[in-house]
Amino acid sequence: MSHLGMDLFEHIKLKFGEENFKRVYFRDASVYHIADQVLLVRKELGLTKKELAQKAGVGQRAISNIENAETGLSLYAPQKCVCPAVA
Repeated sequence: MSHLGMDLFEHIKLKFGEENFKRVYFRDASVYHIADQVLLVRKELGLTKKELAQKAGVGQRAISNIENAETGLSLYAPQKCVCPAVA
């Protein structure tokens, strides 16, 4: 069946049948979830990106990359640089 004749549900079902798509989807969903959590915690603590970066001992760009779920970001980057800063 052509992709053009499918509704959204059928297309998603087809894509999730592809192992690579499923793996990338869940990896990316995890990264976005972590990014949201870091942003929420930073805001709850009333910190700017610059202040959090100083506490974490990293550059402000690192915090920005984490909060924006920049590509290539390791899932461990938030844990290594943000968690000790907010503890």
